[in-house]
Amino acid sequence: PNQSSGGLRSASWAEGLVEVREGRTLVEGEGVAFIPLSELLD
Repeated sequence: PNQSSGGLRSASWAEGLVEVREGRTLVEGEGVAFIPLSELLD
């Protein structure tokens, strides 16, 4: 896993998270489950 400061910096401007199962490869245009950070902080 990437543990660099760049990974944390990316998280600082993120609007949410995407749930992807480990080992799964996504295809461009495929739908994913999006979890807005605002829902996690309420």
